[in-house]
Amino acid sequence: MNYEIKRPLMKVIDKCLLDHAAAVGTKEGGPDIEDVYRLQNLSKIHYYLKEEHDFLADEVTALLQFTDPLTVALECWKEQDHPWEFPICDILYAIKAYERFPLVNPAGYVQQKVDQIQSLKDRLDRNMSDFRAELLGMDKMEIIAMSAEISAMQGAHNFMKKYFKFEPGNAEILLRMENPLKFVATQWRSDVAELFDMNAQVGEAIVEAGKEAAVLRYFAAPEQRQAISAEVQATLQMLVDTDLKLYGEVTGDTLEAIQTQGFLLRDGALIKADPVQIGEVQSGREPAAISDSVKPSLRGQLHEKMREAGQRPPPSEHPKGGEAR
Repeated sequence: MNYEIKRPLMKVIDKCLLDHAAAVGTKEGGPDIEDVYRLQNLSKIHYYLKEEHDFLADEVTALLQFTDPLTVALECWKEQDHPWEFPICDILYAIKAYERFPLVNPAGYVQQKVDQIQSLKDRLDRNMSDFRAELLGMDKMEIIAMSAEISAMQGAHNFMKKYFKFEPGNAEILLRMENPLKFVATQWRSDVAELFDMNAQVGEAIVEAGKEAAVLRYFAAPEQRQAISAEVQATLQMLVDTDLKLYGEVTGDTLEAIQTQGFLLRDGALIKADPVQIGEVQSGREPAAISDSVKPSLRGQLHEKMREAGQRPPPSEHPKGGEAR
């Protein structure tokens, strides 16, 4: 993944680790062993997220919804049971993270879920319209042969639109599919539908689909593959809002990330810029202005936090016989 896409999250988890380190150092009565172990675990997940995890754009966006994404990621890791991957979004729902941990914008999260469900219902309608259009091109014998599939598609469409009780994550998983209606219809059996709790039946199938990377690749929606720019813009906007909240200004790193991704910042909002506009902004910025606007480095912040806590900062890690470059 392009580092610029995950840069906003990396900045936030840097601050989270620093805050946790400072809290341990300033704890009344001093830290205990449990505090030290927890800080150690936070450091490990921090390193993993920055250096090893292959982020998806929606994972970055999801973690940035929390006030302390580092703690949330650690809780996800404790529940990790996938041998070859770390599906953050799926685990967030499995551990009910959105209910357990503070959100940056709780009202915005609720509205996002409402919008996702409506988007899903719109796609279900399109899937049904496409299916009916296919039927119009068939002869009577072909339609008769498809009677079971027709019944399943109609039943699934009606059920998902009117009766399905959405659990957190259901709509998001289905929206990753090009044809979620067909997926739900594969769970449908008209002869026994009334004998089963279809909410449980369909809900479990959706959760399992969310865990199966192969299924998601097979059903991957073209819109999702083409929506990286929108995901990046949402992530960058969240970083801008976080900077303004924490520092009262947008930091140099954020401004650099915005330009790298082809956006401009106007009155606190991001707009897509053409190459000419980007070139004008870049040519008009002096190097000194860039360095002046950047917040202290992670090491510098950590040293400052440790000094405030009465601890001695670790020595600089320069090569033997040389100076810092």
